[in-house]
Amino acid sequence: GGLTLAWAPQPAPIPLDRHFALDIVVCGAPVTALRVDADMPAHRHGMNYRVEVQPRGDGRFEARGLLFHMPGRWRLIFDVDAGGRTQRLTQELDVR
Repeated sequence: GGLTLAWAPQPAPIPLDRHFALDIVVCGAPVTALRVDADMPAHRHGMNYRVEVQPRGDGRFEARGLLFHMPGRWRLIFDVDAGGRTQRLTQELDVR
């Protein structure tokens, strides 16, 4: 859909059972809103916390309040409002 999203965890690597943040950059269109969440598809549950996203300007955002409370495969979910529509971008990762 023309959008590219890159993220980096703070701290890195992503800690287990401790809060962490994501530094996020979205390129391809001006972003009017960004929502971040995560879930474990195999377990059919998400996180126990709500993520707060703050814009930092020029397509940069900071997402705070993420916590992966158990090891396994997690899916990061990014809902990006840009160009008058919402696109969902996801990435799966293994957390140990």
